[in-house]
Amino acid sequence: MKRTAVQATGRAALVAAWLAGAPGAQAQAVSPGAPANPGVEIYRADVTVEDTIVNEDGEVVETRPATRFRLTRRRVPAGIETEIAYPQAKLHARGPLTDPRGGSRYVFTPGAPSRIYDASGALVASLDDARDDSDADDRRLVFADRDRRTREARLRTRLGRPAGRHGTRDRYVAGDGDLVTETLVEPSSMLPVEINVMRGGTLEHRTWHTYGRMPGGRWYLATTRSESPLADGSGRRVVSTRTHTNVAGTEGR
Repeated sequence: MKRTAVQATGRAALVAAWLAGAPGAQAQAVSPGAPANPGVEIYRADVTVEDTIVNEDGEVVETRPATRFRLTRRRVPAGIETEIAYPQAKLHARGPLTDPRGGSRYVFTPGAPSRIYDASGALVASLDDARDDSDADDRRLVFADRDRRTREARLRTRLGRPAGRHGTRDRYVAGDGDLVTETLVEPSSMLPVEINVMRGGTLEHRTWHTYGRMPGGRWYLATTRSESPLADGSGRRVVSTRTHTNVAGTEGR
């Protein structure tokens, strides 16, 4: 059968096509549940993404359905492949609504079209534009102790020497016009724990990271929490938390 190409750019367009039912798509049968080239697994985790809206006092005024998926990264001949697999799950703990992505898999391979497979393993959509770096940070999920000096050298190449300390953390500051980025780094591991982005003296975005410990002298990114103001000027903020559990990884940086 002829594979359907989604004529759009970016991973979001591929996901949108699937949620819309991929109009006009013809599913192409493939081996259920197995990628064409399994590669070597280097990272696996169960991921939960939770979004809320808070007011100026930090009180939650809106809660959005949590998103849950299994994230797997594999080393394949073309580079690092990412697979996102959605379980069968309810959108809310109470209520009949289920996640329309339940049972589907999204596979992103360097140099190849991004693909969506349904619960039966049939290919239901693909994206011809293979250049998609929207998840580049996912490559940095495991960090080895032995690479501490390398991380420090890279950090200083990008941000220069520390501008001082904030509590026990090294404080790096970089500016570009009225945009200032402050990065707080844990010196024992050289891993960032807080990033604040300010524009014209006003906080525009804030991100916190926490890390878990793995065997063999490695850390993994356990949670990322970010806050950004809504564009409507109401003073409300979007708070997004991404949590990684049941983590297994074989490579660090």
